[in-house]
Amino acid sequence: MNKFMWGIALGSSLFAGALVVRGDDEPTTKPVKHATSRPAGIRLEQPYSKISDLTEDEKAKISEIHKKALADLKAIRDKEDQDIRAVLTDDQKAELDKIEAERREKMEEKNKSKKAAATEPAGG
Repeated sequence: MNKFMWGIALGSSLFAGALVVRGDDEPTTKPVKHATSRPAGIRLEQPYSKISDLTEDEKAKISEIHKKALADLKAIRDKEDQDIRAVLTDDQKAELDKIEAERREKMEEKNKSKKAAATEPAGG
């Protein structure tokens, strides 16, 4: 099973679709914004954010569980990277570093483009 599929399987089993993990990216989640008042810092992911009668205590507990699971997933990805790098030669590691740097640059450019497009006035 490749890194992408493994991440999806693990993410799906942990969150029943609330988290998408791509092998080459950090976990991506989309916080849901509501007009309801709640303490700053507590953002629930879907489908949990759609439950109408959660108490603040339940929200806080769900949020902590989610944060811990994200940290666990990061630790698993970091361990996998270390284990794979242990198999590679120095030349292969250098090539991998170059590939990863290029990917980061592309992502940064893409993010800059998105931010620029979001700040442009409507109508051009």
